[in-house]
Amino acid sequence: GVVLLRGTNKDFGSDSNGVGKTTLAMASLWALTGSIDARPAQDGRVSDVVNDFSKFSEVTLRGRLNSKEFTLKRKKGASSGSLTFNYDGSDLTLQSLKDTQILIDEYFGTTLTRSIFHGQHALDGLLETTDAKFKEELSHLLSLDIWQQATTHARSKQREMMREVAKLDGMIALRMQDLEQAEKKLTTAKQYVDKRKIEVESARKAAHEKEQLLLSGADHDTSDIEGIILGVQEEMKEARSEIRTLEEEFSIITKEGNDEINILRSRLEEKTTSERKSAKDVQFWQRSHDSASIELKSAEKHFVTLRAEWNLGPISNNSSLITPKTCRSCGQKITSSSAQNHIRSSVEKQLEEATKRIAQAQESVSAASEALEKAVDRARIDAAEVRDCMELIRHKEKYHRDKTDSIRTKLKQAQDVQSKLSLDLAAYSKKAKQMVEADLIISKLRSDVERVEDVFNTSMEMYQNQCTEVERIDDNISGLKHDKDALTNEVKFTALIVDVFGTKGVQ
Repeated sequence: GVVLLRGTNKDFGSDSNGVGKTTLAMASLWALTGSIDARPAQDGRVSDVVNDFSKFSEVTLRGRLNSKEFTLKRKKGASSGSLTFNYDGSDLTLQSLKDTQILIDEYFGTTLTRSIFHGQHALDGLLETTDAKFKEELSHLLSLDIWQQATTHARSKQREMMREVAKLDGMIALRMQDLEQAEKKLTTAKQYVDKRKIEVESARKAAHEKEQLLLSGADHDTSDIEGIILGVQEEMKEARSEIRTLEEEFSIITKEGNDEINILRSRLEEKTTSERKSAKDVQFWQRSHDSASIELKSAEKHFVTLRAEWNLGPISNNSSLITPKTCRSCGQKITSSSAQNHIRSSVEKQLEEATKRIAQAQESVSAASEALEKAVDRARIDAAEVRDCMELIRHKEKYHRDKTDSIRTKLKQAQDVQSKLSLDLAAYSKKAKQMVEADLIISKLRSDVERVEDVFNTSMEMYQNQCTEVERIDDNISGLKHDKDALTNEVKFTALIVDVFGTKGVQ
């Protein structure tokens, strides 16, 4: 409802001026908000609310909010102030005055001061204010941030959609170019398909004529030639097996013969070494016998000379030794018997020594003769063994040579058979190759036809794909145009929203 405040001033002036009507109304406003009416001093200093004859100002406001009782008490002095808030029997006062004021604003709303209290000095303020001041005053009654955010969002969305429209225009232009290129490619593909179709028909006709010519000039039954080749290959396999067997036998016999002959040659080497040693022994004992014979002759000659010197005569003569009357060295006469005895003794000693020398020489000659005879016998035996061993080696070599020659003959015959079979196989293979080459030519002709057909099928597939591509681009352009129309309508609607939530709409 409407509350009318009246007062009477009995002191001076008008009946109601200065009686405290404004103070009474502003007291409730100050208790709720901590500020007073928008007069020239709007900073809420202590001097504005504290009486000149008081030290502090205090207001207690009681009432109901949403059918629940509340008590609000604000007090302000020269250096301090306080604020308490009780609601529905609960003390909601917070630690700081600022936090308690924020809580009160949340309960009572921020538009309280502008929707209930209007000072007498600002009744025509909205008509005279600037746009900025008008928005400031209006912001106390309405949440202009939401309108501004809505306007900003709408403008941002409008710009974004306009960019999308421009982008769609560009895409449509590009797709139109793509469509033009695709249609050109479609025309080219159609011409290419027609050309390939003519090539396919020509290739089929040429291949058929050449194939008929090849088939008419040759027997293409390859079953007989294949059977013959298989038979020749089987015979070659048997020939190779026989050759391998003969080569193995030849290798074994050759190895056995070489091993046996090597053993005999080793034995011959031993016999030859023994023969050389026997020959050296014969030479040694021959030299020893000759040396002993020479020594014997020398000893006998010395003995004969000695006897002749002393006039003893031949060895067979038993004449006694006659002592000479004169010395044979100086020619003086030997008169004393002692000198004669001395000479006799010396001559007898010389004769005894000569006799011993002859006996020793005879023994040496006899020993050398016996050793020489044994050495000669040993050399004769060794020479016979060497000859026998050499004869045995020649016999074994001839035996193994004859045996290997027989195998070589068989091996040569098998190799000749293999060579003949190889020539036959080459001839049959050449014939088969000619037949295969004819088949390959026919296969190549058919392959060429298939290749041309594949090219034609590929060109047809490319043509169909190009048709599909043209249809796809056309559908895409239609979709882009539809999207552009839809976005254009949204841009128009967004422009209307910008006007509604913009400055004009707020005013």
